[in-house]
Amino acid sequence: MTPAEELSAAITVLRGAVHDASDGPWAADDPNRRWGDDCDHRLVGGGKILATFSNDHNGPLNAMFAALMHPGVGEAIAKWLGTWVGIDLREDAALPEDAQHALAIARLINKAAT
Repeated sequence: MTPAEELSAAITVLRGAVHDASDGPWAADDPNRRWGDDCDHRLVGGGKILATFSNDHNGPLNAMFAALMHPGVGEAIAKWLGTWVGIDLREDAALPEDAQHALAIARLINKAAT
């Protein structure tokens, strides 16, 4: 794939996920504050529980990170990646640093989608 194709593919993946996901913003909910120490952490959005995360040392951090990456963030990333689509990016020449970052993010998105 060319860099432009990789960017376009990532935009398609992101926008598909944004379209199908529950509306943001999302929040991390820690029921341990209310009910004790053995409750799983939750990702909530749109008035419902979207996911649960185990109550281990990473559970609260995973819930918080997932909440940060709600559909509004995905759409903003898709728009930013789209700013590079019409530009002839070639990896056999020096790429602007921002384009390098955009291409790296596009590749991570595309890898996760396969």
